[in-house]
Amino acid sequence: RVPQTVRPDPPYLGIFQRKPVRLPSARRRQDDPEVVLLRTVEAIVQASSILSKNGIHPLYDIIIRNDLEDDSDRKKTIELLLDLEKPFALNFFSLTPFPRTELEQIYKQKGVVPQANPYDKKCYSNYDEKDFYFQLAYIIPSTSNNICRYFLEHSNEPSVLRVLDGYYNAIKDTKNKVTLAQLTIQANPKTHHAIMETKR
Repeated sequence: RVPQTVRPDPPYLGIFQRKPVRLPSARRRQDDPEVVLLRTVEAIVQASSILSKNGIHPLYDIIIRNDLEDDSDRKKTIELLLDLEKPFALNFFSLTPFPRTELEQIYKQKGVVPQANPYDKKCYSNYDEKDFYFQLAYIIPSTSNNICRYFLEHSNEPSVLRVLDGYYNAIKDTKNKVTLAQLTIQANPKTHHAIMETKR
């Protein structure tokens, strides 16, 4: 139960109820009526601000691998994460169409082959750790939003992708002491200068 001092006015109260709030798919797709947002982006962002102001550090569940989304949808998910008030933590999941469910029917109707096997014990976590959007989402809670936006805006540059991959592995492995500055120097001078300027 949320303390009275933390409760926002409607329509945001529903966000604090014990119901899942799905963050991916930050826009409603007109050709996919089945993919419906449970809450608007504005409401989610406002809720994160309320939590932050009251010293509550949430753990968000994110479906980072969704076969029904394209890169424009995934980019909007990243943009949504960047709009959330820090600090927060993230749990990552893969969209899984279990047998005899409505979601499985949607997959069949669209002719989409699921990447997550519902019979696999690790189906929920069946995501690609080399995937750009996964790596970027992973570093967001502990990284400057300006740097994350730089990665997002330069996702077509191989040197930037190498820096992100190295930085992701450095954050994931607490024994890895490599710094962002060291990674950018190894990439190339242009990338190093751009990211260091962004960091300021």
